[in-house]
Amino acid sequence: MHKFTALLSSPAFQQQAVTSPLVPSRGSLLRAWLIPVCCICCTSLYTTAGWSQSEKKDDADQVTIEREPLTIKKPDEYQFRFHLSPKKTAELLAATSGTIKQVNAAPGAQLRAQATLATVDDTRQQLQLAIAAARLNVLKEQKPSEDLTDNVLNAQRELAQAELELAKYELSLTEIFIPFDSKLDRLYQEQGAYVITGTAIGRVIDESQLTVQLPLERQEIKQGDSISIQVESEQVNAKVANISGLPAEWDALRDLASSVAMMTCVIENKDGKYQAGQTVFSPVIPRHAVAEVELESVSNGDQGGRKVQIIRDQTIRNISVETLGQVGSERVFVSGLFIEGDEVIKGSSVELKEGTLVQSVFDSEDARSGKRSSAPKRSNSRQQEF
Repeated sequence: MHKFTALLSSPAFQQQAVTSPLVPSRGSLLRAWLIPVCCICCTSLYTTAGWSQSEKKDDADQVTIEREPLTIKKPDEYQFRFHLSPKKTAELLAATSGTIKQVNAAPGAQLRAQATLATVDDTRQQLQLAIAAARLNVLKEQKPSEDLTDNVLNAQRELAQAELELAKYELSLTEIFIPFDSKLDRLYQEQGAYVITGTAIGRVIDESQLTVQLPLERQEIKQGDSISIQVESEQVNAKVANISGLPAEWDALRDLASSVAMMTCVIENKDGKYQAGQTVFSPVIPRHAVAEVELESVSNGDQGGRKVQIIRDQTIRNISVETLGQVGSERVFVSGLFIEGDEVIKGSSVELKEGTLVQSVFDSEDARSGKRSSAPKRSNSRQQEF
């Protein structure tokens, strides 16, 4: 922390000069010689008085400011992305090989459970089914004989019945069914495309509920709580379904919050107002530069929110900030539009207005006397002197 005395900006100093008219007289030559000397002395006195008045005015503009250089962290290392995910998701795969004969829906369509999304050409399966059915009918008409006992005939009939069921099953594989009420999110194959077993045909999602995992302060939330989360530019109600530990790859967030944890948040979406993929913001994740300041340096902003005052290029600036995790009982992380070289103001002997220029009194005195400053040079973290 540094403390210095500064001059607030004021109108340019103007030296006052006083002149007195000379009145001719018929005095002696000696008196005539003394008149200009007296005038010079008087002028010098008035000039000195002018300097004294200016110094008194400068003294009135002097303030004491406590400030501290900011150590700024770029937000890049904290930039994790979060988005809404559907309650259920299913990739629909071809269960048999063949050419897609028909597609019954386009992406975005709402589909009912067990509806048919697409059909693969089933000519071969239909023929196999007909053969199996005919074989079973033949065996049903056949009578026992010396060469074909009842037991053997019944076994053959059971075998033919199983072959018929298998043929029906093979035929059913040519249809791709919807597993649950859902929306067709992706369609990977079109009519006429040849697919093999396992080829992805489409993707369906259930958006009746949407979920997102967010890093939030554990000490402020418990499982089952209803909280407000920011989905794009809107605040949305959500329920905390689960609380789990922070993944190792997100350990950097522990710098900004003392008890951060992953919260599984669920949004009811029966009316379809929200969609999977929408961006969700966590208050723990900073969007601007991060700095650690004293709690006393954070105050209420003029238009709501929070702010800190800084010195930037010898000028007082009000920076809007978002408060992040608290460090102990006296300091807190804040996020705002900081740049390298900013110095946060911890205290001042007078109220400081946005845009006020400040200058060290040492530099001011040297400048007034026309000398190079003899005071130790003060510089910010960008090595800019002030």
